[in-house]
Amino acid sequence: MSAAAPIYQLDFRGHHSISHGALNSALTTVSAAVVAHLCLQTGFATGLQVALSMLSTTVIGLMMIFLWGTVGKTATGGKVAYKSAVLIGSCVWSALVAMATWTTETVLQYGGVLIMATVVMGFVAWLAKPLEDQAPESPDVLAELEQAARNDLGAEWQLRLQRLLRCEGIEIENIENFKHRSKDGLLVGYTVEVRLPSGGAGWKSVASKTQDMSNDLDLGIGCDVSVRMGDTRRAALIDVTILNILCEDAPYPKELERRSIYDPILLGVSRRNVPSGPILRERNLGIYGQGGSGKSNAGRVLMAGLMQCTDTLICTVDMTGLRLSYPMVDGYLKGTVSQPGVWWTAFDESEAFLMLRALNRGALARNNHYNELKREHNDDKMPCSEQYPQFIVVADEIKYIAGNQAIPALYDLFKKLHDDHRDPGFRAASLALRGTNEIVRQDIQVQQHAVAVLKAQSKSEYRWAFGTGIGDIEPSDAPYPGCAQMRMDSAEDIRPYHIFRIKPEQLEEIVVATAGWRPTVDEITLLAMNGRDINGEPFDDLEEGELDCVDGRWDRLRTFLGVGSSAAPATSSKPGKAGKADSLDTIMEKLQSQTAELIETAYDAANVDIDRQVSEFDVDTTLAEIFKDFPNPPKVQEATQEETDHYGLIYQIVCDAGKDGIKASQILAKLEERGMTMDRTTVYKWVNTMSNRQYKGKIEWRPNREGSSNGKWYQVEE
Repeated sequence: MSAAAPIYQLDFRGHHSISHGALNSALTTVSAAVVAHLCLQTGFATGLQVALSMLSTTVIGLMMIFLWGTVGKTATGGKVAYKSAVLIGSCVWSALVAMATWTTETVLQYGGVLIMATVVMGFVAWLAKPLEDQAPESPDVLAELEQAARNDLGAEWQLRLQRLLRCEGIEIENIENFKHRSKDGLLVGYTVEVRLPSGGAGWKSVASKTQDMSNDLDLGIGCDVSVRMGDTRRAALIDVTILNILCEDAPYPKELERRSIYDPILLGVSRRNVPSGPILRERNLGIYGQGGSGKSNAGRVLMAGLMQCTDTLICTVDMTGLRLSYPMVDGYLKGTVSQPGVWWTAFDESEAFLMLRALNRGALARNNHYNELKREHNDDKMPCSEQYPQFIVVADEIKYIAGNQAIPALYDLFKKLHDDHRDPGFRAASLALRGTNEIVRQDIQVQQHAVAVLKAQSKSEYRWAFGTGIGDIEPSDAPYPGCAQMRMDSAEDIRPYHIFRIKPEQLEEIVVATAGWRPTVDEITLLAMNGRDINGEPFDDLEEGELDCVDGRWDRLRTFLGVGSSAAPATSSKPGKAGKADSLDTIMEKLQSQTAELIETAYDAANVDIDRQVSEFDVDTTLAEIFKDFPNPPKVQEATQEETDHYGLIYQIVCDAGKDGIKASQILAKLEERGMTMDRTTVYKWVNTMSNRQYKGKIEWRPNREGSSNGKWYQVEE
């Protein structure tokens, strides 16, 4: 759009001044009266017909005004009332004049009334103007800039750029509002599309003047100008934020969605109020921020996003009292959730050593055994999926494993995982108090392709995290908790960002709702992590406690938390050879012996046929008897009567849907019809929980298409 060539458009939305609005009403009234009088004088109509015509015109006019004002949402209540009053008065006045005898006296009389009515209605509109200005306009009205305003704004930008760049021939091709608005429906900003003339100037020339443009626009705190390249090097896209949305809380989305590690992990919103985040399939992530900046909340937001990935497992190194991980494992340890939010959590140095050694073994096994899988998918990296999940290690307070005071063995293991195992699907996300070499060694930082820095202590920390070329970023640019500077990839620019705010209760609900979405570890990777080769034989180079360390991870955590005894004590990270006895073979032998003994006893006690005996066999009692000598026997989950009723209702709703299946929103609507109010997250929680109890195997979730995160629940066909 060239600013030098205004485009004029007819305006049918009544955006007139008070005087013009009243004058138009007066002229319309006079015109109607003249037409009606001529009809009477020529004999085409009687006074009654004119009156009926005026009445029908009034009714039709009122209907159009209210349709325009309510359905179209292009006028406030004050405008609708004002226009209705003008129309009714005009029609009544016209009818009276039309049926009267036109003399000098009647013309002056009715003309005076018309002038008085015009003045009165104009005065009423003037009184209502402040109220009308305060009324929030509909998002539909704000969807596009008015053409005239667009032209004026384009002319301003053309002059501004010519002045700042000292370049003639600049064209403003278009101006578009940002798609996403504030939570109050207010416009956040707009994008100016610029085409530069030949002669050497390009989009980077425009980008070099962002600070000058911000000053010229006199923008407030939290608002700025940023520049991107358009379709060519001489095309620039200038994003102008005119509303500071970084000062607002950005609540974590209530809607959950099955996602993939190949999708962006949504961490927050950009200054344009667009939800966004990095893709972590091949990237490491670093999150830095001093106390009170919202760093721990950012870590929980990260794990909430990762839990929605059906092809990802989370491991945490959390050696500060499980501050980050506890909400992810609490329900599982208490037996109220079928799966924890994290697959493994390291609570001290010994456990971190076992975990990192195991993950490195798993990565090497994948490199050795999944070349055929890569060829099958024509990929040079192992394709991650629900069958071959990605592993993300989230390390809180990374100084304990990657700082100057870290144990060398832990640092070496973490660095190898961090730097070398992108191909087989192992990546890391690190949380640190500050961006300095003391907290995180520089050779770890350089491999963090995605970086978020919340409030830092000095400008040097931004330079340490992002490298040179950070511009004018200062700690004052993060005035509120959750504000950050974000780079999604090492090749992208640094952008202002606001991390989502997630509350503990919502996080616990996500753990429950996504419990059924966790993938399982492929056999080759799991064997290697447990210290065994592809044939199940122990490796020769294992250290103390490493054999079958994955299988015992929850027992060790229970011992650490004091919620139960452990099958084996927490081990030390000191080198040593692992024992090979008293492992899986011994346990299986004992289980088989006890199972055979129990079954034989049950058959001897009842003189019934074998089919009936099998159908009435009490699995729960048998399992409890088998595991009675073990420190942590599995618990049989029991549902309350109220829960059982709810499960039955949801199960019946799914069954009634038949072969077409049913979506979560439809289940929600059916429950509301029966007087049960709950949000969609709770629906997911109920369905996933009931799937793990008495309705297990009777209903299942199926995606709409392969790889889709949308789908329906169906009754399993028998």
